[in-house]
Amino acid sequence: MVDQVVVIFQAIEFIESHLKEDIDVAQIADAAGYSLFHFMRKFNQVVHHTPYDYLMRRRLTEAAKALIRSDLRIIDIAQDFGFNDQETFSRVFRKMFQMTPSQCRKENGIPFQFLLQPKTLAELKFINSDHFCTPLVTEAEDLTLLGLMTLLDENDKRAANLKRHVCLDFLSLGSFQDHATVYEIEFNMNQETRRRYFFVGAEKNQIHQPSPLLVSQTVHRGRFVKMEVPESELSLALAYLHTTWIPRVGLVENMGMTILCWHNEKSLMDRTMIILIPVK
Repeated sequence: MVDQVVVIFQAIEFIESHLKEDIDVAQIADAAGYSLFHFMRKFNQVVHHTPYDYLMRRRLTEAAKALIRSDLRIIDIAQDFGFNDQETFSRVFRKMFQMTPSQCRKENGIPFQFLLQPKTLAELKFINSDHFCTPLVTEAEDLTLLGLMTLLDENDKRAANLKRHVCLDFLSLGSFQDHATVYEIEFNMNQETRRRYFFVGAEKNQIHQPSPLLVSQTVHRGRFVKMEVPESELSLALAYLHTTWIPRVGLVENMGMTILCWHNEKSLMDRTMIILIPVK
């Protein structure tokens, strides 16, 4: 399987180097050294996208970036990425991103995690590993938590550092039941401003003598995609869920929220993280 992953990754590199050219799946298969039928089957098995779907999503992702970073007309960007007319481009763009190209430009883009970046060899090895666990769709009831909340910095590195400190502050504010479940929730309150907030907390009955500094946060009942992964593979799993698995099964996610939960234990070395993403 490892050899197949490497060959398919070479096909992905071929796609990237010819993204704006008029290539078809047969040419990609030829570059990989496979027959068309064998290539389509292996690509889908390894990448979890069909070759055509992957090519289209990569083109649309780069087109979305061009809408923000350039002043080119929408029709010019569409043609740059192989779309003959603006109507077709707008239709497939909206299907992928739930917004039109005009809205994308006006609202200054699409959240980064929903753009299909070039698949890396590490990602392909992750989804083809022996321990890979297929995500599930689950129903959950209202969940009321007590914890700390903060506004996140727009800089990803500073935001990650702030989240780490808020988690430590929360854990220092009280004692918890053994193996209490801690929830980390990243969300935006206003879709227009896209300011991101971060909440970390636990259920009230799992906190002994909760501090008056804690605030309440409710996660409302609904459907969620659920996946369990080691913390070391968290970023790979999130990328896979946002850009591959959820679109592949035909679900639409709530772009405003991602939930992570884990058990508060003495050793947090490579803890198991449970990802919950609300969908409809």
